[in-house]
Amino acid sequence: MQDKKKTLIGILSVLVCVMAVGYALLAQELTINGSASIDSTWRVEITNVTQKELVGGVTEKSKSYTATTANFDIGFTQPGDYVIYDIEVTNSGTLDAVISNINVVTDNNPAIIYTTSGLKRGDKISKNGDKKNLTVKIEYDSNVTSQPVLDDNDIIIEMNYQQDLGQVPSYEAYSIGDTVEFAGSNWYVIKNSTAEEDYVMLMKERILTHSELGEYAIGNVYDTTAYYWDDNCHPKSYGYSSSTSSGCAGHNNYEGSKVKELLEGSYINTLGVNNLKEVDSYKIRLITLDELQQNLGVSTTIIDSWYDVSMENTPTWVYQNFGENPTNSWWYGYWTMTSSANHPSSAWDVRQSGRVDDTYGQNYNNIILDGGVRPVINLLKSAIE
Repeated sequence: MQDKKKTLIGILSVLVCVMAVGYALLAQELTINGSASIDSTWRVEITNVTQKELVGGVTEKSKSYTATTANFDIGFTQPGDYVIYDIEVTNSGTLDAVISNINVVTDNNPAIIYTTSGLKRGDKISKNGDKKNLTVKIEYDSNVTSQPVLDDNDIIIEMNYQQDLGQVPSYEAYSIGDTVEFAGSNWYVIKNSTAEEDYVMLMKERILTHSELGEYAIGNVYDTTAYYWDDNCHPKSYGYSSSTSSGCAGHNNYEGSKVKELLEGSYINTLGVNNLKEVDSYKIRLITLDELQQNLGVSTTIIDSWYDVSMENTPTWVYQNFGENPTNSWWYGYWTMTSSANHPSSAWDVRQSGRVDDTYGQNYNNIILDGGVRPVINLLKSAIE
């Protein structure tokens, strides 16, 4: 028995020694000698601003830049004058970068148009010296019809950068019916927009007022606030209506209409051209019949009566609460951009009574004169506060 105890004690002693050696080896393996340091640097900045092109009587009063902003003060002589600048951005650090936002801050002079190209949100600037250019064009609108005040035309380009982690910064998502406040007005979302899209499609809550229409507003009809223009076919008409009613071939052509002239001329400048994105060749326009049907719940069933399309399942904001004190909801409405397949010579009118009216063959004086203009825009999400 004594021999067995001695043998067991001997075995345990050996195991203890082996374990001690094993622990010593393990401890030695976990020992970290030396020091750790971070050698990366972050340095992304505007490094130069150069004048690329100058046309007309443009004067450069001042020009300056910091790491994140470029500032200009430009003087103009006549419509059509413009100047183009290249803003160079350099990444001299050791971390890849991505442009998280570009914002154009202006004095909102409607006669001055600002456009940018080249570098844009989501673009990458590689580490160790990569350079990219943002091109800015500042122009005195060639379509202005009256002399504006052009004493000072300040523009500030603000640029923000962040480390490139393999993802483009996401935007806020919007759904049909959401409201957005922009340029002093409420706007409704008329098309869903995902977090990956940099713009949202909006329709103005109300039709344009007399002050917003400016020189295009002439008078009222039936004590409602209706807007119309003189054109070559008929006095006091939109220049966008049924050719059958007006007796003027092509009279309902939106591309040649006074409505388009207004929206893409003086009115778009009040919103800031750079705040809008061109989609399908338009930054601003009227709503289409397809959008009313496919996005906003307008019934596609043609009704054999004066009213052609039902809006019974359509949200009320699509057809109500858009005018200035309308007194006759039977007639009051706003224009769409497209005609129908059944009546290709027709323009469509969204009525406050809850219908979409095809003007084909209808009374010229009643239908054409009492509508309104309700713009649709593609607003960059970076312009939404």
